[in-house]
Amino acid sequence: MSAWGFSTCLVLAGLGWRGCPSRARPPLLDRSSRGGTPTGCSLFQLFEPVASSGQEKRLRIAGQTAILCPLIGLDSMLDSQLSNKMRIGGSLEQTLNQGYRLDLKGIIKEGWQQTRRSGFGLLLAIAGVMAIWFLLINLLLQPYLDDTHVNVAKVLGLLITVIMAPMTSALDMLGLQQSVGVRARASQVFDFFRHFVRLGSLSLLGSLLTSLFGPLFDLFGLPPMLALIPSALIGMGLLFTVPLVLERGLTPPQAIVVSLKICLRGLPSIVLFHGVMAVLLFIALIPMGLGLIWLAPLYFNSKGILYRDLCGVAVEVKDVSEGPNHFTA
Repeated sequence: MSAWGFSTCLVLAGLGWRGCPSRARPPLLDRSSRGGTPTGCSLFQLFEPVASSGQEKRLRIAGQTAILCPLIGLDSMLDSQLSNKMRIGGSLEQTLNQGYRLDLKGIIKEGWQQTRRSGFGLLLAIAGVMAIWFLLINLLLQPYLDDTHVNVAKVLGLLITVIMAPMTSALDMLGLQQSVGVRARASQVFDFFRHFVRLGSLSLLGSLLTSLFGPLFDLFGLPPMLALIPSALIGMGLLFTVPLVLERGLTPPQAIVVSLKICLRGLPSIVLFHGVMAVLLFIALIPMGLGLIWLAPLYFNSKGILYRDLCGVAVEVKDVSEGPNHFTA
């Protein structure tokens, strides 16, 4: 995740965008038939939960008991490599070809429902990542935060961002995991260090892209404050890079290009999403920051739902026999 992406990780909100023509509205985003989800059915209406344990969720699909395994963190998510495969949510190809109009109000509502019923796993994960981030800043960066060590501070800040990439990326994937009904655990933030090279490269590229415009504007004599506009737009465009790398198996450059294309296809909705989230972040900070307890996990849950609805999430369904149920619902 880029520095911009993490700086916006504690914000959320949503109102439906009303300005696009109806032909650009993908059916799934209005909860219709796209991606295998029948009209009027939510994920949890289509799949009847039976019981869950760890990383697996037992479901009853068309009357058959099965285990739904979200395929997150693997090296490749090509459909041709999956057995008993299914993809929950939307279609990346259709999103790129036809565009979309987000039902942000519905997405945030579902995200809030997930936040309420999913326990404290995601919240503890967010708190742990932030604590480690601030610890590294105090240990490595704090001594160089003065006018005489500006370049050193920049390099160290970028180094900390790269080091933290597997953990900050894990937050995106935990939100995505919960979007398909599997509860997150705080310890899962350490599960993605095996992808350190890819995630570190992605974080480095994202940070360089978002910080590129400041020097360029200064070079051409333009007001530096104006550089915040393209930097912010690029940061928004990197919204889906992490799951595109880990869930779709794209390389970091490919993920950046595809994520930017996705956001451009529905730019008004994406800008509105981030704009309202920024407002709600300010509101959440007013009561001594206590609103972040609900805001932070809600953002990641909503972000996971966005990716699920626009790109789809690969899962594998394993049939299980109807024996004694040793799970607790």
